[in-house]
Amino acid sequence: MATSPITYGPDTNTHVLKYGEIIEMLLWSPTNLPHPIHLHGHAFQIIEKGFTNDTTGQYRKQVPATNAPLKRDTIFIPGEEYAIVRFRANNPGLWSLHCHITWHSGMGLIMLFASAPEMMQESVQVPDGVLEQCRLQGILTSGNAAGNNGGFNYAAAPNDPYLLVEDPLSN
Repeated sequence: MATSPITYGPDTNTHVLKYGEIIEMLLWSPTNLPHPIHLHGHAFQIIEKGFTNDTTGQYRKQVPATNAPLKRDTIFIPGEEYAIVRFRANNPGLWSLHCHITWHSGMGLIMLFASAPEMMQESVQVPDGVLEQCRLQGILTSGNAAGNNGGFNYAAAPNDPYLLVEDPLSN
C-alpha cells in the first residue's frame, strides 16, 4: 500500500517517488501574486527561469548543461514568472512542497512527496510523543490515512490532526 498515492489520504495531493528518481518540476505564478516555494527533505537546482507571457523566449534564463546549479530548498517565484527546478529523490520520507505564504498553503498550494516509501518503512521511526498525540485524539497509527489496514477505505479519515497542548484526560 505504501507505493499508492491514495494511501496517504485523499486530500494530500501525494506523489510517490522511487529512490534515486530525478524529478523536474515547473513552478509558476499565473497571476501577479508571488510565491516563496519551499521543499522539505530535498535540495533542488534551478534549471530555468522566465516570464509566463514570454512567447519568444527572449527573457528566458537557462543554466548551461556544463554548469552545476546551486542547490537550495526555497525559491521565490515572482508574479507572472516561472522556474524549472530539479532534484534527486534520495532522502526516504514524507516531504511537503508548499508556498510559505500561509494562506496560500491553506488554499491548496501544498503537496506531498512520498520518497522511497519502502525504504521509509524500514528506516523511519515515529517518535513516541507523536504516537501519544495520536492516541489521545483517537487517531489510529497503522494502516492508511484512515487507520484501515485492508485496502483504500477512507471512511474514518480525520480532517486535520490538531496538536494537543495539554492532556485532555488530566482534568
